[in-house]
Amino acid sequence: MSDRHPLVTAIVPCFNSEAYVREALGSLLKQTYRPIEIIAINDGSTDSTAEILKEYQQLYGIQVIEQENQGVASASNHGIQASKGEFIVRMDSDDVSLPTRVEKQVRFLTSHPEVVVVGGRLRYMDEAGNDLNRVLKYPLKHDEILKQLLGGRTAVGGPVAMFRRDACIACGMYREGAQVAEDLDLWLRMSKFGRLANLRDILINYRIRSNSLSRADLTKTYSATFETTNEGRLLHGLPPLSPAEMLQLQLSLGLVEAPRISGLKHLDNKEFRLARRLFWSECLKQPFDAGNWYLLLKSCFGISQPLFRYRKPGHDQ
Repeated sequence: MSDRHPLVTAIVPCFNSEAYVREALGSLLKQTYRPIEIIAINDGSTDSTAEILKEYQQLYGIQVIEQENQGVASASNHGIQASKGEFIVRMDSDDVSLPTRVEKQVRFLTSHPEVVVVGGRLRYMDEAGNDLNRVLKYPLKHDEILKQLLGGRTAVGGPVAMFRRDACIACGMYREGAQVAEDLDLWLRMSKFGRLANLRDILINYRIRSNSLSRADLTKTYSATFETTNEGRLLHGLPPLSPAEMLQLQLSLGLVEAPRISGLKHLDNKEFRLARRLFWSECLKQPFDAGNWYLLLKSCFGISQPLFRYRKPGHDQ
């Protein structure tokens, strides 16, 4: 590792996180790397999150930003704007960073100046923090990461990412209108400023929570991911895809695994219960894939038609 020790800023958007935020902040305070600036953004919480953050501000000197509830993209941008670090760590307020996470990512970025974003692997845990014995692996190299991004798969996990502050600001930071696909959108734009990478290492414990999403929420997530992907394709000089074309691309890239293919067959045959089991399994394995949640929603409600109307970019009708 280089002798240079750049300042790292960890930004932690928080919304009603009283049950988990102590553990999340504690994992940052226990990092083997120094110096780290910690900025927690209270996104209009209605529980005791604000009081907990004030406690950590007094005890450990973390910086706290208060804002009305505007979502994770807005909260992250406020944190980035207030940051002083050369590198930015993104972390959710209910996850746990492993002790060497920051050290490993700083080592990689300082030795690979062409890389603007580096992620890693996630290990799933349940709400109580119990290991679920599942690890989410991402592609390691830029070309494969970009290929998956352009196929609608968020191939760098937002909660496990570290990125260069100057490149993030240069590309406009998080787009606040892209609330449910903010990571996919940011990586597609940052890929125009440098290369993307993932480490082989498990860097965080990612908490799977039982918060249920409504039909409208899931439809919005899939629709936004689809539109964001096509905007990214246009940015990279590629034609937009219809939903069927995107699924076909994902199949050709190996992004749709066998259980999902079987689930699609069951869905076509109106075997909704069997389809639901398969799609739920896929959602647990890859929670950042909005397509799995979309298909789970269809199986739950017995829907055979698309949940939103595809419209080519530039067409108002």
